[in-house]
Amino acid sequence: MSKFWPQSSLGCVRTYYLRPALNFEDTMHRPPLIRGLHLYSTKAAQNRRTIDRIVRVDHAGELGADRIYAGQMAILGKSSVGPVIQHMWDQEKEHKAKFEELIPKYRVRPTVLLPIWNVAGYVLGAGKS
Repeated sequence: MSKFWPQSSLGCVRTYYLRPALNFEDTMHRPPLIRGLHLYSTKAAQNRRTIDRIVRVDHAGELGADRIYAGQMAILGKSSVGPVIQHMWDQEKEHKAKFEELIPKYRVRPTVLLPIWNVAGYVLGAGKS
């Protein structure tokens, strides 16, 4: 592997390697240096993957909670617990909105199971009510 030593803004030296892109997901977050090669920083790549996983999993959880409350409201919305469920659902809607703001900001791919989770969450909420 070819290697070069750029100077960081803090005055310390970091090692970067040139390596071939392995797949499309690998190329999503790093601009190419040369066709087929990408600047690769081990620490930056690990941080990027960690952020991707955190945002993707948390967004899926918030979507699931939103759909569960939607299912509960369909069954129990007009009962005595309806206002409590609505209050909790409103809180989940705020959480979900925040993650839907973070997905494009950090260029995170949402989970591929989103359509399934959308239906499954609703069925779970309605079924358990």
